[in-house]
Amino acid sequence: MSLMVNETMHRSVQLGLKYLLGVDVDQDPRRGTALIERAAKKGDAEAAYLCATLASSPQWRAANWEVAMDHLVVAAERGHEAARSTLRILAAGPVGGISPIDEWQALRNTVDHTAWQSVPPAETLSESPYIRAITGFVSPEVCDWIVARARENLTRATIYDNVTGGDTEDYRRTNSQCDLNIANCGMLTFLIRSRIAAIAGRPDQAMEVPKVLHYRPGETFAEHFDYLQTDTPAFAKELAERGQRADTFLIYL
Repeated sequence: MSLMVNETMHRSVQLGLKYLLGVDVDQDPRRGTALIERAAKKGDAEAAYLCATLASSPQWRAANWEVAMDHLVVAAERGHEAARSTLRILAAGPVGGISPIDEWQALRNTVDHTAWQSVPPAETLSESPYIRAITGFVSPEVCDWIVARARENLTRATIYDNVTGGDTEDYRRTNSQCDLNIANCGMLTFLIRSRIAAIAGRPDQAMEVPKVLHYRPGETFAEHFDYLQTDTPAFAKELAERGQRADTFLIYL
């Protein structure tokens, strides 16, 4: 009976993610969130972890870090390894390190939200084009955490298709990538996004889905620009929803 319940909750979580992402079904964030929250209440660790991610994201409702941390502690107590590593990183602070504490509520109580929300200073390297650099924007532990999330999900990198507005593989780009979407990003990603938003002076909702890019020796992305051509009909939907691309933020992992 326990196995059947676990399988039912797993299916509920997977269906919830499909509704959140619009995979094989019409996108319905409210229904997707409800399915995941229901599985979390029934004891599913992955669902609790996803609830933490959803609560830290301003995409569909106001972000609530306290609620997110509550869910993260529950997921950690249920044995979810990504939740546990996230708590250890958060407790260590943005400068880095790993907390040795294994009592998850106690670990949560040591997290300094003010430090994580602070904006590190930036050095202006060029006024035109406008380029700034930030040393130690995230700790090595955060970098390792992001790499671990992406490593098993890397696929051939794509570019925008000028005809359809979608994504397409192209000979000019040979590296691999992983989109950090709601299914695999974790609340640490949204914490990083909030810091980027503060630095850029733009809301989180204006950002695209972050990507992890990986280049093996010899792989390249040919010379290109990141802005969207306004006279290309395929980009009309993107421009209407988000506006023109104005900034590119890169984190070396």
